Amino acid sequence: MCVFVVHFFGKSYYSTGKPVFFQVKLLLQSAEHTRALGQKLADFVQHNEKWKNMFFFGEVGSGKTTCIRACIRSMRVKDTVQSPTFTIVNMYALPNKHMKTFAHVDMYRHHEQQACDIAELCEYLCDETCVVAMEWAEYFPQIYFPSTRIEVHMEHEPDGTRRAHVRFFEDTKEKDITLKIAE
Repeated sequence: MCVFVVHFFGKSYYSTGKPVFFQVKLLLQSAEHTRALGQKLADFVQHNEKWKNMFFFGEVGSGKTTCIRACIRSMRVKDTVQSPTFTIVNMYALPNKHMKTFAHVDMYRHHEQQACDIAELCEYLCDETCVVAMEWAEYFPQIYFPSTRIEVHMEHEPDGTRRAHVRFFEDTKEKDITLKIAE
């Protein structure tokens, strides 16, 4: 039996059972919380390299870029981290012997202009030394999603906060695992 523990702002999320699929739902009350989620994702990916591909979904202003920037910075990238809205992909060198690069992909312009080569993006997804964080993943053909991945669905709440639904997939199987919140 495996136990996953995710710590987030004083709460611990425990999952028990086989780690085939599990999910965490979080209320993000500030940009600080959104950045903290990015830092936790970076920490998770660095310790669980098979989940190196992250797909972010959500409307404009839901926190996708803020979360990914925090993830990149948490992986000790020294360069200025900019949104790849107009360049489609920004690449960053990582100071890690197993994970050498970080590809920050923004599919929004690709959706509008077909300006990006799908084959090139698939190369990043298949490269074991490249971490990929893709914004606007809803515009990337789902047939190319790797079976082992993290999906982050971000949305606005009526009170101005944001909600993140983080789902971890392995081998395309889905199984809910009970999450307990410990105060």
